[in-house]
Amino acid sequence: MTKNIVIIASKKSTNLWDYNEDSMIPLCYKNTNFLLNEYYKIKNNRESVIGDMMQIVLSSVEIENYDAVWTFQRKVLREIGNPGLYFDSKFSTELKLCDWILRTFRNYPRDIYLTFSPIENV
Repeated sequence: MTKNIVIIASKKSTNLWDYNEDSMIPLCYKNTNFLLNEYYKIKNNRESVIGDMMQIVLSSVEIENYDAVWTFQRKVLREIGNPGLYFDSKFSTELKLCDWILRTFRNYPRDIYLTFSPIENV
């Protein structure tokens, strides 16, 4: 079972972070882009702009110095891939994780611990 996923996310537009340089595949759904913007702002002391990048580590086990915990609420049935509904307590926000993350973990982890590290553009 996968315990960690490391993603390099790129800001593609005002409201879209993606994880693939060659496409516009969204990182996740419902409120996730809002949360990524907020965590970027906390970690980098400024608003994110198009072209910004950050490394995101998602872990199904507690990691040292994590920035966020997303807690499983329920499966979203009758949607392609049955994405998982999670809750971010720091911002009291519900979010929907895309199915490729859940497939990589091979389940719906009860808690997903995250770290966010902005990457400086050179």
